[in-house]
Amino acid sequence: MVRKFIVNLLVSLIALPLLNSHIYWKRIITHDYSILDAHYDSLSEFLSVIKHNMGVPYISIIYLILAMGPFQFIKDYYFYSRKKGLKFIFKALTLSLITTFLWFVGLARYVRTEEMTLDMFIFPVSVGIILSFLLHVFLDRYIEKETHV
Repeated sequence: MVRKFIVNLLVSLIALPLLNSHIYWKRIITHDYSILDAHYDSLSEFLSVIKHNMGVPYISIIYLILAMGPFQFIKDYYFYSRKKGLKFIFKALTLSLITTFLWFVGLARYVRTEEMTLDMFIFPVSVGIILSFLLHVFLDRYIEKETHV
């Protein structure tokens, strides 16, 4: 149980902000520390502004509660009721659906339907797949192996 909490906490506090900051990766690699009309002299200043703009750690904690919690409950219910682990594709699909739902609930007031593009669907699905892969590698294989399922 402690392992589940720690892994979910690390995934939501480290992996999620890294994935959300993907639009800034090119600027970090090319040392172009500018956002709109503001230019920052150091990487630490730039990262501080990015972190503030993304709402870290608040968004991560909200994601932990609203997405990772229900996802773990669904996995645990399936695991303990059927006595077998959920296949990775279903784990990825479940977390992707939860992430996509939360993504659109959060964006619903800011984006009109005619402004929605395919990228708005691809990003939350890919975040769900990547985070479910990390959970599978660092948590689920260990728990399923430990209980000999």
